[in-house]
Amino acid sequence: MSTNAPLHTTMQDNEIGLDDLVKSLVDNFNVLADEVQLLSDRKTILEHKLRFAHEQVRCKASSLHHILLEA
Repeated sequence: MSTNAPLHTTMQDNEIGLDDLVKSLVDNFNVLADEVQLLSDRKTILEHKLRFAHEQVRCKASSLHHILLEA
């Protein structure tokens, strides 16, 4: 069985491979960090909307309670 591929790699080949690996890891980490920031922002917005909706329901329930007491 013969192949044309060398059986060993040079130090330079290893460094290029390592450089590519590090760059890929950094790039993917940055994508992940951006996604985490987007999700965190979305969570904050949803929490604010939930608090607002809760307050609206509380106000409506209070108004309905007063209307029923007057009837």
